[in-house]
Amino acid sequence: MRKKWEIEGIDPDKPLAKMARLIIRDRLRQVLAQHVRYVTTRDPEALHQLRIGLRRLRYPLETIYDCFPKGTRKRFYALVDDVQEQTGQARDLDVLTEHLDALTAHHPEALLAGIRHDLRRSRVNRYQDVDRRLNTFPDEPALIDFCRLLDLTEELCACREAVRGSLETADSETTVSADEPRECDVKGGAPASGD
Repeated sequence: MRKKWEIEGIDPDKPLAKMARLIIRDRLRQVLAQHVRYVTTRDPEALHQLRIGLRRLRYPLETIYDCFPKGTRKRFYALVDDVQEQTGQARDLDVLTEHLDALTAHHPEALLAGIRHDLRRSRVNRYQDVDRRLNTFPDEPALIDFCRLLDLTEELCACREAVRGSLETADSETTVSADEPRECDVKGGAPASGD
């Protein structure tokens, strides 16, 4: 198993722009895989791993930001920042819930029942917000452009399929027939470097 900082293909003798694409492609591929895992399981640990993946994508992107087309990188960075913020708020409530559970193990339940109820309601609401955001994530133009740029359209299509499957499972009265063909329309070429 590779270490979290290892990226296959890194060569210090290659141009920075080429290595930047390799780094961001690797990190984005991980985020897309973690997105699929969360959307298909809705597991808080999967959300935590997605948030870590977003952080590992955003930080090197900040360092090698100028290696990507201006308009594309700006929109993509804003998207990653927004999704990381929303997933972070949900994760904060998970951690707070864990601390409250530990606290209530040693104190009378009646004293903390109201706090626990409010916290759980806030957590449910925040997760609903995160779910809505992550369900639209694969359709974001900034993500589509970056996936095209980094040749990650198959991974993006997997994210879209995971969202579609998750939504169909949640809504048994979906209007999409199981026999209906499904296409993932993200295959085009990379955006022009002048955007």
